[in-house]
Amino acid sequence: MSGNIGLSDAFQLFDKMRESKSPQLMPRYATVISDIVKAKRYADALELYRRLGASGIIGDVRVLSTLVNCFSSMGCIGHGFGALGSILKRGFSPGMLCYASLVKGLCVADRIEEALWLFRKMKELNCGLNAIMYRAVIRGLCGLGKPEIAVELNHRMGYDEAVFGDGFHNDVICYDIMIHGLFREGLRDMGKQLFLEMERKGIVPDVVTYGLLIHGLMEKGDLNTARSVFLQMRENGEFPDMVTFNSLILGLCCSGELTGAKGMFYEMLDRGIRPSVLACNLLIKALFKAGEGEEAKDFLELMIRRGEKPARSTNNTLMQGFSGEGKMEEVNDIFCSMTLDGLEHDFSSYTIFINAYCKLGRISEASKAFIQMIQKGFKPSIVSLNTLLNGLFLKGMVRDAESILRETGAQDLNPNEATYNILVDGLCEIGTVEDAIRFMGILQNRKPKTSIKFCDCLISRLCYAGKLETAWDLFKRLPGEGISPNVVTYSTMIIGLCRGGKVANAYEIFTKMEQMGISPSRDVINNLIDGFRPR
Repeated sequence: MSGNIGLSDAFQLFDKMRESKSPQLMPRYATVISDIVKAKRYADALELYRRLGASGIIGDVRVLSTLVNCFSSMGCIGHGFGALGSILKRGFSPGMLCYASLVKGLCVADRIEEALWLFRKMKELNCGLNAIMYRAVIRGLCGLGKPEIAVELNHRMGYDEAVFGDGFHNDVICYDIMIHGLFREGLRDMGKQLFLEMERKGIVPDVVTYGLLIHGLMEKGDLNTARSVFLQMRENGEFPDMVTFNSLILGLCCSGELTGAKGMFYEMLDRGIRPSVLACNLLIKALFKAGEGEEAKDFLELMIRRGEKPARSTNNTLMQGFSGEGKMEEVNDIFCSMTLDGLEHDFSSYTIFINAYCKLGRISEASKAFIQMIQKGFKPSIVSLNTLLNGLFLKGMVRDAESILRETGAQDLNPNEATYNILVDGLCEIGTVEDAIRFMGILQNRKPKTSIKFCDCLISRLCYAGKLETAWDLFKRLPGEGISPNVVTYSTMIIGLCRGGKVANAYEIFTKMEQMGISPSRDVINNLIDGFRPR
């Protein structure tokens, strides 16, 4: 609504104005009601009009015209004509848009004959009927998602010279509106037919018409027809604009025709036309896919020399491409140059950079970027976290891994199975019981049972790796750390102790399980029986 006021605010403002009963406020009444109609709150708009009447205030032509638009938008055409009658009875002259609202409403209701009748009536009454008003109706129908009705109206108008007279001819702008509406609704074949109709009628397409048609054909995947239209466009002396070039580049990239896409890109730059971010990114991806990453970088440098400033997402796409090729130093160079060019790094920039640095083994730099990412308000992905944790453990940087995991706590980033595997593998390889306790303390503050799940995995892996003493020490310290073992923890420890020859310790845990009312599994009992058998 006007001034971005809410609906309740609009009602309060309206009631305050209504209390003053000043005729000078009539334009404000019309504006408030009109804004609510534009927001498609038709019942609320009618309620405001009812309140106006209840206060003894008679709406002027602006208020009543808004009412006509409201009823027409609701599909209540009869009430719309009633409001039009009120305008005429009071001696007001309805505006062109008032009639246009009724025509749109009739067309949407598939009452084309009545819409034509209204057009003829407008001409009789000399109500400002002209091509501009007709164009407004066509645009309104397309805006409502009814371009096929606009086309039908257009065809019927062509056979009814009584409306505009034989001097009226539809222009290219009107056809552009209809073609755009048809392609937007996915009615591409109908759009193509309308384009051919233009040619038959001698209406010369403009750059907008060609651009719309080429874009629609490219979306459909009809590359050959799009090329033919492009050639026709040039033959007719129309120079492609940014929309047309971008559509062609996108279509050629998606079709794998890289040579054609590159040619379009160079021609676009030669003509001083700025490529869209999407076209740049798609072309760079296509080049990397074809193994031509260096040429992608050349494209970027050429754009800079031509005075273009590549978007952040374009730099990210280039970084991603070089990362996929294993050229991590290139990733680093682009990341640093973004800062020099005044481009703020976003989530994608940091994620690509962190993964690249981890692959390079430059874990300290990756850790700094990870922390910086969090400080700037970005929530890291679980993939980035796991990649960094794995790199830290491989470098023996247990304390740094602990610090990174602690940092992610405030980000509501909960570990997944891969995270547990990385932590467990790392701690089994180079960690101590104290390290494990600290990590469990961090995980204890995460979602329920996170720490005990980690503990179960770690004890199981320690037992499997033959580090039974470490596993047993860790198990005994759990209650003191506020972590209650569950049936999985008990079972894992009992089976590990039995297989390691420490049956007495295993039986001690088994007895505690029974006292706590935890039923042991068959596997636990079988391992105990095997453990007590004489060797």
